[in-house]
Order: sequence, then C-alpha cells, then structure tokens
Amino acid sequence: MPLASSHIVPFIGGIVLSVVGYAPLAVALHLVRSGRVTPRMGLGGLAVAVSFGLLTVIEGIAWLLIPQSFLALSIGLALGYVVVLSYLAFIALRWH
Repeated sequence: MPLASSHIVPFIGGIVLSVVGYAPLAVALHLVRSGRVTPRMGLGGLAVAVSFGLLTVIEGIAWLLIPQSFLALSIGLALGYVVVLSYLAFIALRWH
C-alpha cells in the first residue's frame, strides 16, 4: 500500500509526537549527566513509566480521532522511537 498524501501529516506528526513522548527519558538523562541527580533505578523507572503513559495516550487518542490514518501515525511513532533511542544511546555512551 503506497503512502497517500493524506497520510503524510499523520506520519510526520507521529515522528514529532514520539520525540515528545520520549522527552521524560531525555530529561532524566540530562539531569543525571549534569550531576543534579544521582543515577537511580527509581528515576529511570519513573521516566519510562511517564514516557509509556504519554505514548499510550497518544496512540489511544489517534485511534479515536483518526482511525483511517492510525497506521501512518504508528509508523511515524516507530521511526521517531528509533531516532530518539539512537540519540539517547549516543548521549549515554559519550558520557563515559
């Protein structure tokens, strides 16, 4: 199935929303790297839980409001996930 022009906006929106959804992880990493917070499992777990909650709410709202473009949005979210995860891994590895 080719990507129709009506699916471009949800696809790009998915990429942007995944960056927003993974912001709690980036904030936690930034706080630890800057030395303002000591690395703890609780902080990481909280960041993952908030991120998961945001992304679940985003997917649920998309399912209700734009079911015809849900797949395009989900693909954008997955692509954004890979980009953000790669960025966070780069930042974490550069730290040491």
